[in-house]
Amino acid sequence: MYTSQDKSGRHGGHCHAVAIAPLDRIVLETDAPYVLPSGFPSTRNDSTAIPMIAEEVARLRGITVEEVAAATTENAERLFFG
Repeated sequence: MYTSQDKSGRHGGHCHAVAIAPLDRIVLETDAPYVLPSGFPSTRNDSTAIPMIAEEVARLRGITVEEVAAATTENAERLFFG
């Protein structure tokens, strides 16, 4: 995840990887329940964080959130459904 924070307050800081990874290799997910996106208004990470994550990926890559959504949806479909 881009800028996550765990319960101890430490940040993951994976901005660089998100910015340079090929867009056709990125999927958005929230499988770490206690590693929250910065600014997420909850104590547990869940799928409602996906739009917030997509916005940050778009910002880091200098593209629109619609481009991120289209690419990551296609990537997830390819990953899970061949």
